[in-house]
Amino acid sequence: MARQNGSRRDEIIAIATNLFAEQSYHGVGMRAIADAVGIRSSSLYHHFQSKDDLLAAITSEYAHEFIESHLPVLEGDGPPDVRLRSVLHNQVVYFWEHRRQRMVGLRELGTLAAVRPEVHEKVREDLRRYQRAIDQAIAEGVRDGVFTVEHPKLAGLAITGLVISVNDWFRPDGELSIEEVAEYYAWLAVDRLLGAGQEL
Repeated sequence: MARQNGSRRDEIIAIATNLFAEQSYHGVGMRAIADAVGIRSSSLYHHFQSKDDLLAAITSEYAHEFIESHLPVLEGDGPPDVRLRSVLHNQVVYFWEHRRQRMVGLRELGTLAAVRPEVHEKVREDLRRYQRAIDQAIAEGVRDGVFTVEHPKLAGLAITGLVISVNDWFRPDGELSIEEVAEYYAWLAVDRLLGAGQEL
């Protein structure tokens, strides 16, 4: 039964995400979401007590899942260039696959801060933790002679901005697949911007 409930909850989140992306958070009511899912409104409230709860789930859970699963990689053992290349590649793919959640999250960030300030702060803290882990991996690489950048924190911000930008231009019917783009961007960030393998 738990698996069924989880599947229905995921279905609700996916459908609400699409509706919010197409019509905006304020343009969609709980009844419209229930109708799109094919359930009664009372059943929808069994999973989410309010539309605010739905927005909080959409804007926080997808990013939190990625960060929690990749922080151990960033902070783990092994060469920092290998760890960064892996995480950045996965980030490009993951955030493309969750592009609608990200779009809703960015567009409704102010709404989230107003209706669920504690969730908004949690999202911000997740992002800060991830950025700190990126910065620390770069600093470690500079210390060990793997990277050649002079300003690790600035380089970390540049790299984060680079990989996030893929969603702004990528099209699945283009020349390259998202996996190929992810591989190239990870290489560009680590080997070119950070100077992996180059001597200081």
